[in-house]
Amino acid sequence: MPTDDGQEKGAGSTLAISSPTNESIKGFVSIFGSQITKGELHIHLPKFTKGRPVVARIKANAPVVIPQLRDVNNYLQLALEHLGTEPAPDSAARALDYMEDLLDLIERTLAIFEGNLSAAIHYPVRRLDPPLPGNLVLEFFINHANFITKVHVVDDPTAVPKHGLFPALSRLRPHHHHHHPNQSPATHTASDFETVTGTVHQVSIETIYPYLDTVRASLAKAQFLVSDMIKKFLVFVTLDDEAYEAFSAA
Repeated sequence: MPTDDGQEKGAGSTLAISSPTNESIKGFVSIFGSQITKGELHIHLPKFTKGRPVVARIKANAPVVIPQLRDVNNYLQLALEHLGTEPAPDSAARALDYMEDLLDLIERTLAIFEGNLSAAIHYPVRRLDPPLPGNLVLEFFINHANFITKVHVVDDPTAVPKHGLFPALSRLRPHHHHHHPNQSPATHTASDFETVTGTVHQVSIETIYPYLDTVRASLAKAQFLVSDMIKKFLVFVTLDDEAYEAFSAA
């Protein structure tokens, strides 16, 4: 969670970025809180990199923030503060508002796990050592409980992003893959995508992130419990109102 000095506390995770079916991207990232604090990727796209592999490193003095993880941390912090600092509701209406506000925070957090697989490049990584060649764009993001590493080969390296987003480069339409938690991570290659003008090639690797899987499952359970509590509370309030009206009419 965020602290006063801008750093974050929490257990770290190191994920292997690789796939037994494709060697276009291999390496690792170490994630601490919402930041990649260390990493090294070997990108093998000889057709687009003059026959040479590209090595990109992330160092502790230039961490890469994963916006979705940052937002998950922030919403969880807000939910904890809501539980710990809000005064006890003193009426049925306020109690209902209290539970609905908590449910809203939980649902907003769960929505973050739905990765943005749209045509735009939303999370370009800029602080790499050494920098990537101009025709490569690297991004990291979260989709469900998976950590996605994605490399785009673009035909216009001089394109300038608007409002922090690159223009549409490719429309991601992966084939349906069904994975058991113990299976190897999935890899999407150029044949898995319908490309449009702007994209020459792209490759994407999914890596199961156990911590996110646990958080997502816990939030889904909390969502069910709070939703169920609200439904039961509404029944109670309705019956209580009907009893009050009957008593007043007597």
